[in-house]
Amino acid sequence: MTFIVVPEEVGTTTATVWVGASCKGDVREWPVRLELEGVEDPGELTQEGWRVWQTFKEEDPAGYAAADRVVHEALGRETPIVESFYYQRVELGNLTPRTSYDAKLFVDGLAPVGTKGYLRSCSFRTLPTGLPKAGSGETFNILLGSCFYGSRDPEGRVGRAFAALPTKHRPDAKFLCGDQVYLDNPWYETTFKWYRGNSKPGVFRKMLLDKYLANWTQRPDEDSGFHRLLANGANYFCSDDHEFWNNAPSFGGVGFVNTLSAAQRGWWFEEARKLFRVFQSRSSLGGFDVGRVSLKVADTRIDRDTSNIRFMLYENLEEVKDWISSLDGPGVLVLGQPLLRADAHETLVGRIISRFDKDLADYGQYVELKDVIRDCKHSIVVLTGDVHFGRVASTHPDANGVTKLVEVVSSPMCLVTGGTVSGYKPALGLEGEQMLNENPFGPEHRDHFAIVRFSEEDHDIVNMAVSYWSIHQTGAEPAQEPTKTFEFKLK
Repeated sequence: MTFIVVPEEVGTTTATVWVGASCKGDVREWPVRLELEGVEDPGELTQEGWRVWQTFKEEDPAGYAAADRVVHEALGRETPIVESFYYQRVELGNLTPRTSYDAKLFVDGLAPVGTKGYLRSCSFRTLPTGLPKAGSGETFNILLGSCFYGSRDPEGRVGRAFAALPTKHRPDAKFLCGDQVYLDNPWYETTFKWYRGNSKPGVFRKMLLDKYLANWTQRPDEDSGFHRLLANGANYFCSDDHEFWNNAPSFGGVGFVNTLSAAQRGWWFEEARKLFRVFQSRSSLGGFDVGRVSLKVADTRIDRDTSNIRFMLYENLEEVKDWISSLDGPGVLVLGQPLLRADAHETLVGRIISRFDKDLADYGQYVELKDVIRDCKHSIVVLTGDVHFGRVASTHPDANGVTKLVEVVSSPMCLVTGGTVSGYKPALGLEGEQMLNENPFGPEHRDHFAIVRFSEEDHDIVNMAVSYWSIHQTGAEPAQEPTKTFEFKLK
């Protein structure tokens, strides 16, 4: 039996902790409790609160449980195909603003110990009631990351780089903006072994679950692994295509025979959507305010259609537009793909490739989102990933040094292809004008994440510093200084 604990959203006096359990038996028969150090009665993990996700379901074709098991054993895997995954989100209250907390999961009265014990512990810090003042030595920090292919990071380097961050860069919250798992890789699995997955649902669901569990339990030791990053600090998730398959929900290149059929695409998308809701975010919109800075996470993939019109639900787009229009200070919008188009010459090959990897600008809703951002009276910061390079693009500051629009791209944390050359492309502005573009790593590819720090000055000015942190290669010590830092004034 394996239990996993991950902090999700936090407020000034509240927090949500996600608890998952992978087991052969019924977890509801085990006495399990979540303890928060220094807090009496913060919230309760209940036996009735467990929800269950199953590889084999009653509505599946009769006999598939047994058939799937035969196939699974023939592939040399010992784990039964009929498997249940239990989870619940524990709502904690009675907390103190800007305070760090440690949570531990006790199972059958036993405290967490050893490697599996690391999975049963987490920590988080509640939100402050306002932004720290510039010059105070403190900042409000966000980690921005995307694109983690765990198969290329068996040593857990991402978690080790995160654990080594200096104190002043440690994040209060993390925005993980897509491709936290690669359900469509390696290509030979999705192309051949997963072919017609909707006709063998148990096997297919089991493979999807295994990929999530591989990432969410990656913790070789106390200070390495993807779980090390997940377990320390609040997590806000949005999806991108590899939570499904390349270019989902439309036809895609990876595992392409499984995306030729509309029936297969629809079935795969819905099964992957359910797992995203189990492990990552329960909502397509989220966010919080810290002082004059308002932060919004908008998922632009999980509700996307195949008609090139909608990348989010219409009501969600209206909510985002209303949020932007009513800002009384800087707004930070987190998206699964860049908002700004790339400044690159269009070629025939590029046009063909773009049909199999669509951007936000390929959808009808793009114009509405672009226009409301353009007309906003306050500074807008877009935080995003997806494209496998780092980039900071910004409009020219005004006479007071205030920047109206900044887009920060951080991708990948672990590159799926293993390439060494950066695919960097500079960005154009919303109306096609030239932007100030900065590439933090030059021509070479670097696995990385970014830390975005905020503080407040007088006269309603918010300082923002964006630092890029390389993830060290095997055998190297984690970085103690960022590769590059960019600074902006927002209003």
